[in-house]
Amino acid sequence: MNHHPLENLWRKVFTVAALGLSLLLCAAAGQIGSAEPALASPDGSTPQARLAYILSLGWEVEEGETDDQVALPASFGPSYDSYLALQKENGFDLAPYAGQTVTRYCYRVTNYPDSDCPVLLDLLVYQGQIIGGDVRTAALDGFMRSLVFPG
Repeated sequence: MNHHPLENLWRKVFTVAALGLSLLLCAAAGQIGSAEPALASPDGSTPQARLAYILSLGWEVEEGETDDQVALPASFGPSYDSYLALQKENGFDLAPYAGQTVTRYCYRVTNYPDSDCPVLLDLLVYQGQIIGGDVRTAALDGFMRSLVFPG
């Protein structure tokens, strides 16, 4: 079947336009340029939401929380590599929050296995969303680990 040259041109233009629109929609949905699908950050807007998140991970904490403001650096240098890796274990990426001030909520963990010193759990919250966290001791020779419950 022989098509008119102008008809072939319009088909090509339409195909290229449709492909471009598809790529644009995928990029807007966060599916291009990302090794992992974009996940919504957990709700951290209220004490109840933060506690529910902590409990969903298997941690038990004392009632009450303390909070303080933490300024994230404008760019994360090599000294932050291990902390950023720890956040990735939690499913978080702090890079988009570089230079922002976040709220750190701190809880005392009551079910950390085999620990002789107090263990704390920190959640980093930005605009009501949990964007990071860790489990740590305050001791000089202590540890810092991901929010993943040991087991």
